[in-house]
Amino acid sequence: MLSVPACSLPTLLRAAFALGLCVPGLLHASDAPSPSVRPLQTELLGPLEGSRVHPGSPVLVRVDLDWSGPGCHLRAGSIVQGHVVQMVKRSKTVKNAEVQLLFDAADCDGHPGTPRGFSLVALVGPAGGTSQTGQSGVSEAPPLADAVGLAIAGGIRSAASASAINTVAVQPTRSLPDRILPGQVVDIRRVNLSVGTGVDGATVIVAIGQDARLEAATSLILVPRLPRDLAGAGAATPTGSVPVPNGGAVGTAAAAGVSGPGAATRVAANKKAEPPDETEVCVGGCHAVEGMGAAMATEGAAAMLPIGAFGYAPRVRRQAPAFDSETTLTYLDAHNLLCTFDPHGLRQRLGTNEEVARTIRAVLIDPETHTVKRVLEWRVRGDTQYLWRLAGGRVLVHMGHDLRVYDAELHPVRSIPIEGRVAWVASSPSGDHLAVGTIRERYADFVYRELQSTASEEPDEDVEVRVFDGDFHLLLSTHRSSHAQVPVLSDEGELRIHASGKDRWRLAEFRWDQSERTVASVKSTCRPVLSTPEHGLIFAVGCASSGGRWYRMLRPDGHPVLKGDSPSDELEQSAVSATDGAFAVRIVKAARAMSYGQPFDRSDLLREQISIYRSSDGVNLQSVSSTDFAVSQQGYALSPGGDQMALVGHDAVLFYTIKEARQ
Repeated sequence: MLSVPACSLPTLLRAAFALGLCVPGLLHASDAPSPSVRPLQTELLGPLEGSRVHPGSPVLVRVDLDWSGPGCHLRAGSIVQGHVVQMVKRSKTVKNAEVQLLFDAADCDGHPGTPRGFSLVALVGPAGGTSQTGQSGVSEAPPLADAVGLAIAGGIRSAASASAINTVAVQPTRSLPDRILPGQVVDIRRVNLSVGTGVDGATVIVAIGQDARLEAATSLILVPRLPRDLAGAGAATPTGSVPVPNGGAVGTAAAAGVSGPGAATRVAANKKAEPPDETEVCVGGCHAVEGMGAAMATEGAAAMLPIGAFGYAPRVRRQAPAFDSETTLTYLDAHNLLCTFDPHGLRQRLGTNEEVARTIRAVLIDPETHTVKRVLEWRVRGDTQYLWRLAGGRVLVHMGHDLRVYDAELHPVRSIPIEGRVAWVASSPSGDHLAVGTIRERYADFVYRELQSTASEEPDEDVEVRVFDGDFHLLLSTHRSSHAQVPVLSDEGELRIHASGKDRWRLAEFRWDQSERTVASVKSTCRPVLSTPEHGLIFAVGCASSGGRWYRMLRPDGHPVLKGDSPSDELEQSAVSATDGAFAVRIVKAARAMSYGQPFDRSDLLREQISIYRSSDGVNLQSVSSTDFAVSQQGYALSPGGDQMALVGHDAVLFYTIKEARQ
């Protein structure tokens, strides 16, 4: 082991933050760190394979938790750039493979590629490569409710003035030991690490009797660059230990000599009884549904309006993992039904990010006489959702560089300037709060291309989040990662779902007044998907252990108004609501069993069933089964009075009368 000479107290204080030991020359006096400086916890974005890299090959890691050092602040999600210095490939005559790494640039203070030296001092293997969310490095940002609450109390807050609120916090996919020895390798078999012994002080990864390889999502612990004189000839690694930040999830594996599978996650803790799943318990009025069953004998549509003459022609053959946004139906009020669709004209590519501009045709219909009142054309941006229903009979449309608000007669009301691509829009049921997420490109072009080629998912970008009140007054500007979950707003705050154990999830509401409450504990083999179709109701869809799906319409106390279970040949469970105490749930029957997220095309889908339920007790008012439907997320709608339902078919809008009383 490397001997440690006696040191003066000032030198010790300067060095201890990095390695817990004193080494002359580790830091210059002018670089003395503040007490907040700490080792940097990162995650490898793509696999590192010694057989495929060469000297100069880039190595990119993502910062897991916010980090600050002398002259450099790195937000979680930032990139640290490194490269392969030298390598030795395994052969018949060379038993052990080696890869030498140096890290020499980082996104300091939001500036990509800022020269900054870091040394690799420890490795921790990935825990299965993914978290319970099903994604590696899924990010969690502070609740919008916290920030909005402060903004209401003290005026508009910006990302610069509320860093504690607006920091993107990417949660690591596992708990690391609370202290790791420099040179330590945890949960990676037959791999050693020699810190600072390579060319120009590079760290040497040694694969014992095998090819060198690190899996994606491997945790790399970095510290500010170690100088060449840190390790002498034949030295192994420095003594001492590195304190590792864990964002509150501190592991208890022993620091010295701990290695081998599972060492970082073996934590002695008292097991608590799992909380019950409140969403399965009917209290008061509640309706249970057991699948769609056989084809229903349903009355035909009361009326239909052919729209093929206006250019409507839905795509029939196209593989997709979910329903799209090519067609929408929206009741603006009792006298105006808006149907929009993509007539599949020429698309224009906008810049290097490949966002498209396309034409959308808007047809305003009188739902009482089933006649067309107006036809407009809009030039919208992007291939995803472009229209959102707002309270008060209004709609929000993404057009050009604006979000434009239209009234029930499609007269423009106002516009909100947007710089960049719209990632998502979220609205509370009553329209009291509106959140808009806009993409802000984070990486230099060459870094983005490298991330695309090595990572298993699209590179995460910054998303600027702006929160408005019902009159479009700006309440808050903040930032999140593009990999963060899209916020789901209730009228009281933001709903969030957090993993709380194996196949266990906690559904919580973070209110605008900064209070928090647990709505329910839920069992699901995948992350449940939430929506808020109506004030006081939460629609949740999850995965059953049997391979099918479940869905629940929940009251604020977490107990269901409606609970249903779908076999694996039923998909696209969704809900919309009216303003008069009724909601509709759509389920689509497939020709075969399909796994969650499996791509399909229109020929795979047999029929859809839309059932209307009373909001107070879940009583089924009426159900419609149809083989004539569009593969669109917004392809059906319930009227404000709850007495009419419309859906888009192959070449017409179909109208159904809801006859049952809702009292």
